[in-house]
Amino acid sequence: MTPFEHMYNKDRMISLTNSCNLSCGGCNQFCGHFKPDKIWFVTAKEFESYVLKLKKTAWMGDDRRIFLFGGEPTINPHLAEILKVCDKFKRLTFILQTNGYKDVDVPDNVDVWCDPKDPAHESRGYLQTGIAPIDLFPNKDKRFYFNMAQKHCNIWQRAECGPIIYNKKAYFCQVAAAMDNVFNDQKFGWSLKDDPFKNNLEQQADRFCYRCAWAMGVFAPAFPHHPIPPQFIGEPFIVTSTNKALSRSRCIHFCKKCKKFGDAPCKNKGCIVLPMVGC
Repeated sequence: MTPFEHMYNKDRMISLTNSCNLSCGGCNQFCGHFKPDKIWFVTAKEFESYVLKLKKTAWMGDDRRIFLFGGEPTINPHLAEILKVCDKFKRLTFILQTNGYKDVDVPDNVDVWCDPKDPAHESRGYLQTGIAPIDLFPNKDKRFYFNMAQKHCNIWQRAECGPIIYNKKAYFCQVAAAMDNVFNDQKFGWSLKDDPFKNNLEQQADRFCYRCAWAMGVFAPAFPHHPIPPQFIGEPFIVTSTNKALSRSRCIHFCKKCKKFGDAPCKNKGCIVLPMVGC
């Protein structure tokens, strides 16, 4: 057994898109930071190839679950066809994770897990993914933060999170996947050729855990004497390298009259700016 056996034994995830109808400050997928030409949606054909790939890898077995992740999966224009593909794999259970803004009819083997958000709070969430621990703590060894992640990161510990197929690449963690997408154009994703989950997790973990406050146990701080305080998106009072990197992303506008988000003010002149980190 390897030190990372608990990761290989987990359920798998397939991200259906990096787009979302919200821009929550604490989103571990950095939704709202992707420019329009960087938004992608998985097609039904791609999705079926991903499911077949998972069935042939070290994951194995028909008793596992596959999480349909995002972004917000329900805004994928190919979702109806994707759900038909799910219905073909009747011995598998799929979990559709959604913020609940859109009703969806699903096959019997698809469960819906709803994490509801309301407009009054979605733009002011905590910035756990915007805090780079290596900037806050004296230890500058990136491997240290990877080691801490194995003990304190609840994404590592929670059975429903972990290895993911994300836009034609594979990652050991969905946060690492999103970070690689927003910062590096997926330079460090594993190829789906052969079994991507046989790769050494350290190849990716060393590149991302030091940038992610989940690794330090945001909700159960790894360092009791150095607690990471909650930050709100409009008023970050800890600015780290991750914040600065995200500051190059676009700002979001929200119209109080039409209750819609956009890249620029709408014609109603009722817009307020919801700045992403550093805007």
